[in-house]
Amino acid sequence: MKSTLLILTLLITCLGLKAQDLKLGLPVGHTSDVHSAVFSPDGTKILTASEDHTARVWESSSGKLIHSLEGHTSGVNSAVFSPDGTKILTGSSDKTARLWESSSGKLIHSLEGHTSGVYSAVFSPDGTKILTASGDGSTIVWESS
Repeated sequence: MKSTLLILTLLITCLGLKAQDLKLGLPVGHTSDVHSAVFSPDGTKILTASEDHTARVWESSSGKLIHSLEGHTSGVNSAVFSPDGTKILTGSSDKTARLWESSSGKLIHSLEGHTSGVYSAVFSPDGTKILTASGDGSTIVWESS
């Protein structure tokens, strides 16, 4: 229920909508706290990251679940789309960041090298690099391909 309220709050705030203007089905699927939520670059999707070890991609116009990105063994702390919207990057307390195809939800690569949880993972503005930040006090720059 917390994830549903967060998504609706983001939609209301970011799009300037009134609650009565929303004709969305309530998204369900996360079973624990949601740590982050972002829109895709084109605004058609919403990406959420949860303590339930998943990130999920939702259709922003209907709230329908498109993909559940599964494979992390601890909570997912951050999730973002690449600047062109073709990839998704997740950072997890399992000490990894993972790169996914946004169209299929297929895992492309797991980035391993931190000795503590990854709390932030972002793409460079041109999408060619990835930056991760960890509870181990380090940041790592990775190639995104």
